[in-house]
Amino acid sequence: MQQSMNRSSGWILGLLAAVALQTACTAADTGTTDGGRGGSTRDTGSGSPRDTGGGGGSDTATTEDTGSATDDSGSGADTSTTDDTGTADTTPVVPGCVDTSDCAGLACVNGECALPCATDDNCAAGYACVAGSCLPAACTTDGDCSDGNPCTTDSCTAGLCARAPLFGAVADEPGNCQHIECAAGVPTIVEDFTDVPPPDRIACTIEQCVPSRGPQSVPNNALCDDGDPFNGDEICSIPDEACISVPATWICDEPEPGYTGTEVCDGSDNNANGQVDEGCPCVFGTTQACFAGAPSARNVGGCLDGSQTCQNRAAPAWGPCIGGFLPAEEVCDTKDNDCDGCADDIPDCDASLACPTEVTAPPLQLYVLDGPAVLGTTGTGWNWTLRAPPNSAVRGVAAPTAARTTFTPDVSGDYLVSVTFTDDKGNTQGCSWIVKVRGKGLRVEMRWNTFGSVDIDLHLHRAGSTASWCDMADTCYYANCAGTFGSINWGYPNSTGLDCPGGTGTCKNPRLDLDNISSSSPENINLDNPRNGETFRVMAHMYGGTAATRPVITIYCGGLVRAVFGEAPDPVTLTRSGGSCGGDTWRVADVTMIVDAGTGLMDCTVAPIVSSGGYDVRNNSSAF
Repeated sequence: MQQSMNRSSGWILGLLAAVALQTACTAADTGTTDGGRGGSTRDTGSGSPRDTGGGGGSDTATTEDTGSATDDSGSGADTSTTDDTGTADTTPVVPGCVDTSDCAGLACVNGECALPCATDDNCAAGYACVAGSCLPAACTTDGDCSDGNPCTTDSCTAGLCARAPLFGAVADEPGNCQHIECAAGVPTIVEDFTDVPPPDRIACTIEQCVPSRGPQSVPNNALCDDGDPFNGDEICSIPDEACISVPATWICDEPEPGYTGTEVCDGSDNNANGQVDEGCPCVFGTTQACFAGAPSARNVGGCLDGSQTCQNRAAPAWGPCIGGFLPAEEVCDTKDNDCDGCADDIPDCDASLACPTEVTAPPLQLYVLDGPAVLGTTGTGWNWTLRAPPNSAVRGVAAPTAARTTFTPDVSGDYLVSVTFTDDKGNTQGCSWIVKVRGKGLRVEMRWNTFGSVDIDLHLHRAGSTASWCDMADTCYYANCAGTFGSINWGYPNSTGLDCPGGTGTCKNPRLDLDNISSSSPENINLDNPRNGETFRVMAHMYGGTAATRPVITIYCGGLVRAVFGEAPDPVTLTRSGGSCGGDTWRVADVTMIVDAGTGLMDCTVAPIVSSGGYDVRNNSSAF
């Protein structure tokens, strides 16, 4: 209080003179004379005065001690150690005020009467003028009250913090293509396409906000045009950070088709009849890569191989070449569509998107198709289509009309992705590419035509053993190789990450990823890290149901299809179920692994198992 008085102005001293000793803070009953408030507000008497008058001198206040025979409670400013009756006063000593009545109407703060004031300048540091009294201040500036929430207004008023919700938009970092929108005082980040990003150092780009991607520098070829048609096309190149000139029209020498007139057993259509390797020998059920276009275009630009299967058990021959990409009409998409060795060889092509040719992905993992990111351009009116392999249950992408969508490949194989959209100039653009889904090591898939009504189980027999198919140690199947039943141990290390379903954690080797009882997805067994020279046998067992059913077995090695058994025109039919190891059992093929010691790359040879009737189908037999 002394410090506050020293800072007060003259008019404050005058006011203090007026209130005189009434606001003194330490006067008390000393035993001779009570020189202040006569015991303060605690000595009220209330019809029975607190001081008896004996043993303690006299109280000079007339409103507090009436002299009645009651002890002084010791409250207020009574500093004596014995009460007025002569007995010990055990009440603790208190400061000079308890409430405003002790301070002539001024505030009582921490036991002291607050100084009167007109402004904050009349008060000591750390105090503020509140309702005419100097009170401890909670704040001195608005900054002292900030709660870090951009959706509230924070202010310091009379030493106290005030806060109120802010509605509407709040400016944040400029150029980040977003702003904070306040709703009921709660901040939400909202994309803002008017929040233009700052310019980069490339003179021919336009900075803009791209949906879900934020600030982007987009080339603007119009800024490079010099108006001279004989100088070729001037385009804005981000890698070069400048305008560059390209020929107005590409001139590409058309390659010779490469037809020889005589078919050669090499997976190509050498004689231009639309067939591949007709008349060439093959092992029934096995597959090979093939290309039904001009040999010169094979694996050039956007042209990719398909696959063909050796069909007809009685007289094996290569079937049709399915899948892949053949030469197509050239379009302006940075891709060599006609497979002549030149991309975009058409007049005045200024490609604004970049179509991929092919990408790879593991099976059973969510695959993201981000249109703006993959194609390098924005647009509207997106339309996605997906052609999955024949043995897949996938029928399309999750959101066909969204700029960003997904799908989950359930089998290995080639997934053809196609997309069209409208660019920022109103032009319809589009492209297609293949997502090559490749499982690791040895992968066996089984599908059948009576999903939901017949339960067929896939079995993989351990290498180097001829134990019964019911042997729990040497056969991987639903009872010991799937999910919580995955107790089988063939001595291979566990797999991790993307090799496992879901792409995280660890998983067993071998393992049954899916025991299909009623769904439409293929049942599959995987062994990620087989050893070179090991031979495994594949078997299918009709466990339950009564309908005649036709299973199809596909075998992959190192991610490539190496055999397909059971497809038309050579189906296999199972008719008798038998739980456990009863019913029909089809011994499909033996698979011998080829593992390169240096690179770890894998392949295999597949030998179908046959009997006098063709496929080796037995009833109630668990023998190897």
